[in-house]
Amino acid sequence: MSKNIKILPLFWNLIVVATACWAALFIPYDLVFSSFGYTYHEYSNWTVVAVFIIDIFFNIFYHDTFIIVDSFDERQSADKYINSYFVFDVMAALPLGVIFNMPILQLFHLAKFVKVGNLMHRLKLRMLQYANTLTMVFFLFWMGLSAHFISIGWLALRGQDFELAEITNYIQSLYWAVTTLTTVGYGDITPNTSAQMIYTIFVMILGVGIYGYVIGNIASILSKRDPSKLKYSENLEKLSALVANRNLPLPLQKRIQDYYKYVHHKRMGYDEIEFLKGLPKSLQTEVSLFLKKEVIENNQLFKGANKEFVEEISLKLKPVVLIPGDCLFKKNDIGDEMYFVVKGTLIVFGDQQTGTIATLTEGSYFGEIALFKNVPRTATIYADSYCDLYSLNKNTFDHVISKYPDIASKIAFLVEKRQNEL
Repeated sequence: MSKNIKILPLFWNLIVVATACWAALFIPYDLVFSSFGYTYHEYSNWTVVAVFIIDIFFNIFYHDTFIIVDSFDERQSADKYINSYFVFDVMAALPLGVIFNMPILQLFHLAKFVKVGNLMHRLKLRMLQYANTLTMVFFLFWMGLSAHFISIGWLALRGQDFELAEITNYIQSLYWAVTTLTTVGYGDITPNTSAQMIYTIFVMILGVGIYGYVIGNIASILSKRDPSKLKYSENLEKLSALVANRNLPLPLQKRIQDYYKYVHHKRMGYDEIEFLKGLPKSLQTEVSLFLKKEVIENNQLFKGANKEFVEEISLKLKPVVLIPGDCLFKKNDIGDEMYFVVKGTLIVFGDQQTGTIATLTEGSYFGEIALFKNVPRTATIYADSYCDLYSLNKNTFDHVISKYPDIASKIAFLVEKRQNEL
């Protein structure tokens, strides 16, 4: 759970939302079916009032009452609350129906849904990884609540069939509301009076709007709910177009597909570099350090380096993905990059694919001799499995290291020592 999601506010707001939902379900129902009235008025109504009054005090004296607290505004001031949701919360908390002996005034309790909507919005913004799923869940919630209200309105206009039980009357009305909202009305329940016809017209227009929203938004959410999957589909389409125009060998097609599958499976279907470019400098550094923290901290070359150097290096590391059998470089190639193994296994050969020298696994680094000494590669390296690496370009490294002569001397010593060990 995010550190900005507070446990006490979360628990309390679940109670508030549940109470608001209870009121939304049973107040309109009670207004139509008076046989439920006395029990609800005497007990449930006062429970709703008590919870909503306590919520007002929570918002005033416990400023972190919101489930989600914005990091740029950690504590919600009482003044800010009073100038925003206070009026709606007071409307929701007052027992106007009891005070004036007018049950219909209990509908003011539903003003609490202003806060419920805000909580849903803030939760979706905070939990971005579930934003599309939450959008669908919240849409279904509001759709269900709307269908309930519409069915109650239809009951009020049409009247009750006293030959049927109350719950049967309600289910029939809910059935009419759902079929009308979804624009599939079967015509088995039809309006008879002018008021019913006008009400039906309104519901049908609302249903068309909802249908348009579903087609235009939910379908889009379903198709784009996973950016990695979307990227994977786009890559396969590009491969298909290339194969249709150029006769790529089947083995090569298979290797390209394997690469795309691995990238998709590991949720790396985004462009890390492009993502970082869209952030301000401070956030670029913070995100880079988080993504590459273990790579840098476990590397002997960078141990003891100052914060500024580590931050610059983290921004310069570029992601590299290899599939089994890929040759990263060959012996005597010009060395212009060094690599850090995040995941996977690579085999080091002395001469092409003969004479295994070593195996490189997670946490290993290599290529620093060619990078620092400006000499050709001393070995050939193949990927033995799917591998995630970070690479550091020589020109970039030289530019960064020139600012830190002490660190440059230390790295030069370590590189010299390692070269002598080979």
